[in-house]
Amino acid sequence: MGAHGMMVTKIEEINNKKVRVFIDNEFAFVLYKGELRIYGVREGSELAKENYETLMQEVLPKRAKLRALHLLKSRSYTCAQLAEKLVAGGYQTEHVKMAIDYAASFGYVDDKQYVRDFIEYNKEKKSRQRIFTDLMHKGIPKKLIEEIWDETVDGDQEELE
Repeated sequence: MGAHGMMVTKIEEINNKKVRVFIDNEFAFVLYKGELRIYGVREGSELAKENYETLMQEVLPKRAKLRALHLLKSRSYTCAQLAEKLVAGGYQTEHVKMAIDYAASFGYVDDKQYVRDFIEYNKEKKSRQRIFTDLMHKGIPKKLIEEIWDETVDGDQEELE
């Protein structure tokens, strides 16, 4: 960012409600059209530092958190899948991370539980290899899958003997 602060170089319409805002020719964030006025975001003009900070530290993190909770209402996601959805929605990495930590703090997104449920539901129908492959495609680290697999499936086998 130049010594002048932040120049809004482009405002690009996404739909009739939302726009993409570019600062110093780089994508900065997605805003609702009404917010452009509230925070004085105009193409070809400076964005006040305090408005930028309000957007980055309050408005956008809060929106990312609400979006994450909204997504998790309809189905469960792994952390990686949730991150992908939020990034696709135009949220920055730092806000995506905050949103996932927030959802995780309530237990709404929990990769360990996701893996447990997935294994439990699929272990009769799918091979170990297939279960591992499916979970890895959902962004779960192999190490975590192995750990949960050993807890759940191998535990069951010992009971049978």
